[in-house]
Amino acid sequence: MCDYAAPIILKKAYRQFQITRIIMRKMLIYFLIQSMLLMFSWDASAASDSNSVKKENSAEIQAVENAALKYALAHCSFSRLHVTLQKIIGDYAKLTVSPIEEEGDVANVYMKKVNDEWIGIDIGTGTNPMELGLPKEVW
Repeated sequence: MCDYAAPIILKKAYRQFQITRIIMRKMLIYFLIQSMLLMFSWDASAASDSNSVKKENSAEIQAVENAALKYALAHCSFSRLHVTLQKIIGDYAKLTVSPIEEEGDVANVYMKKVNDEWIGIDIGTGTNPMELGLPKEVW
């Protein structure tokens, strides 16, 4: 009786293993799809932020980007930086800077308009806008 029970138990265990493997594969596919959807929705929200920036005055955009570039070059060791405007909210702006042709992290730059001139508030990868007292819309 033991000789016949072992193959049956092994068949059941192998079948359970196959079912578990199929379930795990389906779960992996589900999570990959969810991740891609989340990534695309995040890209869409970032695009809507950049679209709101484009509605601003182009001279104002140029002024804040130039001021941010000067501020970033004065506060970091890179010689060439690429500046990207994220948003302008009132007298505050958020931009990102990344090194060109060198390895380095993308840093956030926060600017404030004072007397029609953009000045740098802070730059860095670990900047906390709440501690800087910036409006929540700029974060």
